[in-house]
Amino acid sequence: MKMGEQSYERGKLEIRLKALTPIWTGGVQGINDCLRETGIAGSLRWWYEAIVRGLGGTACDPCKHIHELYGKSLQQYKEALRQGNNWWQALDTAGLCDACKIFGTTGWKRQFQFKIRDETRLLWEPPPDALNVRPPDRTRGWFMSPGRVERVVLQFTGKNEVLGQLASLFLFVEKWGTLGAKPQLGYGVFQVENREAVKSRATKWTQKDNGLPGGEDNCPDLRRFGFFRFRFRPERQNWWSWLPALERLLGRTDTARVLKKAAEEGMVPVSPVLKNEWRFNYWKGPFRIERWLFGTSLGKENRVRSKIGASWAYKNGDEWEVRGWVWFPEQDKEKRLIPGEYHQQIWEAVRDVDLWCAALKVKKGELQTWPDVELWRKWQPDEVLSFLEGRQ
Repeated sequence: MKMGEQSYERGKLEIRLKALTPIWTGGVQGINDCLRETGIAGSLRWWYEAIVRGLGGTACDPCKHIHELYGKSLQQYKEALRQGNNWWQALDTAGLCDACKIFGTTGWKRQFQFKIRDETRLLWEPPPDALNVRPPDRTRGWFMSPGRVERVVLQFTGKNEVLGQLASLFLFVEKWGTLGAKPQLGYGVFQVENREAVKSRATKWTQKDNGLPGGEDNCPDLRRFGFFRFRFRPERQNWWSWLPALERLLGRTDTARVLKKAAEEGMVPVSPVLKNEWRFNYWKGPFRIERWLFGTSLGKENRVRSKIGASWAYKNGDEWEVRGWVWFPEQDKEKRLIPGEYHQQIWEAVRDVDLWCAALKVKKGELQTWPDVELWRKWQPDEVLSFLEGRQ
């Protein structure tokens, strides 16, 4: 986005959210007792970095502390200000990336503050602490913890141009991303309830023209993402009870109670069902690439985050909906190139409407993907911009 062309007056921005799937921001002893600022800010930065890189801008890996404002860079920043540059341009001179300018780094604080008016509650009260959604052909399952549901109000303060970017970011995340942790398990899907007010504050995304590469290797970059949405209208009200992975949970009083409560509130944890189909029934490829793309939680040192995020099924009027994304990194952890045939294999899996229907035990549904192409390919920055403009 272009900066420095607007006033630097401080303003306020209120965003009211309704959880469509549970929101998880972590907590003491694994219990998400409230929504935490760090969990929300961290996920916002993750998506902001992906967008900036996708538009051709720069966003460093925050874990590597590449961009910091002290010593020589601090002097460069001060000198640029003395020469009449605005703060954004001065930070360019000092070498800070677009993400650090907004979300902060060593020597430069985050350029917005926010308070949380937490009106949420746990989807269910433990026990159980988590649902082990385990398909019948698996020895291990996916543990789904009771995240927080209902409503939350986020009250932001900061420079008006920064708040405009945050408004645009929230409109994107509402449609395609997630808020908080556990995105690969479908947590954090929400609806902006005061959408028109937020939209009126949003500034336009702009393609970057600095000619620099879009971030570090293996950092999220929207040019290497694909998005999907599957809508269906089941014939049975309790359609979810026919899924073998969930049917097993109905055999115990405590887990049956939790599952029924979640379904009554319009949320069903189907992400493990889909991941099982994609990974164990569809995938054919090397184990090292499989682990890098689909993730693993075995061993703290070897933990790998999945590159595929599928939401819970959530109620949308008379229909149910599942949405998500696939991130196609160019390299694995050891910087070895991932052949395009394996990216294509995953793309074909998420685009297979018959697979969706079979996995969710429904006769038909409507599947949409972005980009709407059979052969996946890396997007160009202008295509990313068009996507962002057309989906707000």
